[in-house]
Amino acid sequence: MKTEYHMRLNASVEVCRYLLENVLPSRGNNESEKSIYKGLFLGALKLIGRTNGDIEKVILQNAPKNNQLTYPKIQKDLVTCFVEELLKSIIREIGDDVLALLVDESSDVSRFANLNGIADLARLMVATRKHVSHPLVYRLLKLTLVLSVATATVERCFSAI
Repeated sequence: MKTEYHMRLNASVEVCRYLLENVLPSRGNNESEKSIYKGLFLGALKLIGRTNGDIEKVILQNAPKNNQLTYPKIQKDLVTCFVEELLKSIIREIGDDVLALLVDESSDVSRFANLNGIADLARLMVATRKHVSHPLVYRLLKLTLVLSVATATVERCFSAI
């Protein structure tokens, strides 16, 4: 039973990863049993099942109704986990670069006095060419700015029904 659950979870995670990497929506407008097009998440999960008989035996209609791991909230939770892991890896990769930027800019604190947010900080980094010497900090700023838009887009895709 535990192994079947792990197989279902791994299949759902792989489908979610594929859809995110290719910036594809996961949900269809009609995901009922009789619908021809149920969305990419369910379609890809079905494809994984067809290519691996062991997985096919434990996913979708072959899984317990309360443990199919296809509910939209579960798909959204998987996306959230990917986002959190991505941010953690970026922060690990940046390491001491944030501190280096702060030390580098501490000589002219007045430039930071009029900043209204991270968008202004990103603009200032480009204007002073600090995005070249501190590319990881700049990447984190860009991702932070884009993340809210991406999150809203993903939520809209999941609530499209």
